[in-house]
Amino acid sequence: MKTEWGKVTPLSKVLAMTFFVVLPFLGFYLGIQYEKLSIDIPSPDEKQSSQVISSVLTEEIAMKELFGSYNQSEHAARWHDTFATSSKYGTNQFMSKAISIVPWISENKLKYVGLFEVKELLQGEDAWDASFGCHFCSPDLMGVIFEFKNGEWNVQTVQKNIQIKDDRDEDLELGYWGNIFRPQIIEWGRGKIGFRFDTRLSAQGTTWGRIYVLGVFENGFRWVFSLPDAEASGDGREAEFGYLPPYHYKSHVKFKTAGDVYDIIVEKSGTKPIGNIVESVQEVKNYHFNGSIYELVEK
Repeated sequence: MKTEWGKVTPLSKVLAMTFFVVLPFLGFYLGIQYEKLSIDIPSPDEKQSSQVISSVLTEEIAMKELFGSYNQSEHAARWHDTFATSSKYGTNQFMSKAISIVPWISENKLKYVGLFEVKELLQGEDAWDASFGCHFCSPDLMGVIFEFKNGEWNVQTVQKNIQIKDDRDEDLELGYWGNIFRPQIIEWGRGKIGFRFDTRLSAQGTTWGRIYVLGVFENGFRWVFSLPDAEASGDGREAEFGYLPPYHYKSHVKFKTAGDVYDIIVEKSGTKPIGNIVESVQEVKNYHFNGSIYELVEK
């Protein structure tokens, strides 16, 4: 019998229809069996990673890990012991609240970064100070880095009192009337996170604004940027030799990608007192990270 290739026969039609129907189901079945065979037993690192992902660090867990207590109604911890930086009034009773608790990928590990405000609790004549009932008073700022070990969150780094210094090396407050300004979480470089504080303080008819950037590092926290970014005087104020009319200026601050650490661009506009007169101001300045802090790039 001579075979005629390329000729359609009844048998070839039946085989083609059979393959058309059977092969998709056969491929699907074999795929399922292969997937079962290819599932590996997780390594210890992979098991820990899955535990980390399923174990989010909550405010309550962080508070109990730090202070051993947490009051759900107050969203705060009351404590006595070792985290206090000092006791100005001879007492060691304190209260802390979480300002921010955020995840952070560092060295290919998931960690959490927390900021906490710390107030000293006082009694009797000092109770007014306990509530920080003064114009330019704010609680202490504490920074903590948590890491996941042995199936639970542990404290890696604690920085008890993160202070700000101004150009005259004097301590500055991060808030007033007993509250710290709530920060924004920012990315200031590849894999680098931080907190941006925009402060506004008013006195004698004038309002001052300042921006601070707190960088997070493996070994703790450090202020990397500080700049007056706004000022306004609605009713005018007395200058050294006369009276200044109302003025105001504000700044737009943004980060610009420039290598592993981003530059900071500050665009300032409005009116500003220059000596004894008020002049218009319109400027753009570039700040670059020098490995320690941001510094102005001179043109």
